[in-house]
Amino acid sequence: MRKLVLPLVIAGLLLGGCGPSNNNSIPAESNAPAQAPIPSDVTGTVTLADPSVQISPQAKLDLTLMDVTQQPGVPVNTQSFAPPKMPQQFDIHFDPRQIKSADIYVLQASMQNDARVYSPKLQTPVLTHGAPANVNLQLVAEPTAADKMLSDFQALQSRIGGMKMTQGTASNDQASRGWQVFSDKNGVEFIRELVDKGDKGNYTSTDYGYQDGRPWVVVQQTNPKKGAPVTSTDRAGWDENGQLVLKQHEENGQTTELSHDAATALHDQAEALYKQFNKKPKH
Repeated sequence: MRKLVLPLVIAGLLLGGCGPSNNNSIPAESNAPAQAPIPSDVTGTVTLADPSVQISPQAKLDLTLMDVTQQPGVPVNTQSFAPPKMPQQFDIHFDPRQIKSADIYVLQASMQNDARVYSPKLQTPVLTHGAPANVNLQLVAEPTAADKMLSDFQALQSRIGGMKMTQGTASNDQASRGWQVFSDKNGVEFIRELVDKGDKGNYTSTDYGYQDGRPWVVVQQTNPKKGAPVTSTDRAGWDENGQLVLKQHEENGQTTELSHDAATALHDQAEALYKQFNKKPKH
């Protein structure tokens, strides 16, 4: 048995000598991708979701490259156009050494055009974490205070079916009137009035909304006669301080600002109807 030991030992040494040496091994290649250098510009184009919007000479577009990792965000650089020319190209230059690869950067945009503000629906990431340096932004109109008021009024209209309703009619040699009054535990909340002047004038349908016992929103539609298409619509609304917020006159597909006198007349009508129908029962 001893004669077999030596050959086996020699064979093992020979096989071991054929394997790779630790001193001569080749290091494995790294799978980590090389980080792209930070550019020195964020570029792109700004457009409007509604291309029919007219840009006023006083309009201003502001673009801001912002580090939003920190709160509040830290601006890197800005660019403004007054007025912008849609589609508006931009090129925001900065020092790449300002950019931290671990931070998150977005391009913010806001355009003031008359009384309307336009902005993107979503934030636009740029530069880091795989985000591009060239982006296209589309701006949409933000709701104004008047838009929000009208939306809340429409919500009130949808709820009147659950309120107590009283109705009536009256007529004279000038016109015939019909009305529906909607109330809840707080009193009158909504009135709908129909006025038909027949051959002597037009036909109007007017909705009056109230808050805390005061005129809030009035929408009046005018027709040349009952059953005819609406020719014009006036909308007026007042905030809790009595300031006129909603003031629209729509006619022939065009919307203009409702005159102060027309808005005052609607307010007076609303106030008179409220006093007429919100009478508390006598004890």
